[in-house]
Amino acid sequence: MNSCKRIMLTSAKHFLLLQFFIVFHCGHLLGQNVELLQRARLLPMHLDTCELVYTSEVSRLGPRKLAVDRDKFYLNTGKMTKTVAFDGVQHWSKDNDGKGAVISKLKPFSTVQLDLHPLILPYSWFWENIREAKWSDLKSNEMWDAVIKRMAFRESLAIRGHECCVYEIAYSDDNMFLVAIDMDGFPIQVESKRNGEPSKLDVLKVVQHSSGATIGTDFLKTRPDKTQSKVFVDSKSLRINEKVDPALFIFDPSGVVDLINLDGILDGITLAERTKDSFDVAGTPDERFAKAKQLIQSVNQNLLIVFANPSDPRVSTLMQNRMSTVRSCQPTGFETPCRRQACRRERSPGL
Repeated sequence: MNSCKRIMLTSAKHFLLLQFFIVFHCGHLLGQNVELLQRARLLPMHLDTCELVYTSEVSRLGPRKLAVDRDKFYLNTGKMTKTVAFDGVQHWSKDNDGKGAVISKLKPFSTVQLDLHPLILPYSWFWENIREAKWSDLKSNEMWDAVIKRMAFRESLAIRGHECCVYEIAYSDDNMFLVAIDMDGFPIQVESKRNGEPSKLDVLKVVQHSSGATIGTDFLKTRPDKTQSKVFVDSKSLRINEKVDPALFIFDPSGVVDLINLDGILDGITLAERTKDSFDVAGTPDERFAKAKQLIQSVNQNLLIVFANPSDPRVSTLMQNRMSTVRSCQPTGFETPCRRQACRRERSPGL
């Protein structure tokens, strides 16, 4: 009997010790995660300005130049493409041949619609829709609160010598991420599944500035088909929290022959006038199609092509539905070929 009591007491003692260990361990992990995520959200706060030149080994466009100064941004995506920028008041996009440009004070443009640059790459998990990504979001405590609520701790893991905590972020079954954050709070590996397509990003090199700002400079992308490519920053070009030439962000109209101002509203334009403007355009069908694709690339729009007679009643219904929809949106838009301005429902994100 006494031996049975001793066994029961010993078992109870071990059980209590095990419970204590589990509670202590879980509490320790919880505290560690809170501290780590706090460090993670503070890192972007330290970066006010940055200039760099980066290259993708699979691109034929050559080096690309990025500059940010708080909310202002500038991104030149290499030869044969374009530049997008924001000077604090006006967004603009300009073809690199200098002839075509789009400007707007109301409709924000985005660097993401051209390229996922090195500042955004490690944080692709931060946005449910990556096309809405802008650097200033990473300085928003409100957005960090919303994202952290979605983050579920999965495991501790060593990656290339870095001790990391791995978190899962699920926006939907087809939009999920596993992000590994090192003990300094920087994401050094991101596995993603968007629309069922898995991909992976490894941050191979991280630069820590004396101000506390931290950015990745060497990246390895693994695509859904398992092919890989590198993106790397020219270390000689990197400037963190140094003064950026303000002229870089300002739109220069010299040499521009095709300027589109997106700011405008539909008020005062009748349905008949809007329909006529949509069909009464210059150029051959191929030329108009090429121009439409160029505009879409500039302002991140969707494209609807209609082959019809303007007098067709179905055209009138389509235009009426479109006008009634866009009047309820923010007054932003694009100019028709005859330079009447119209509001578009689709929205382009900022940096």
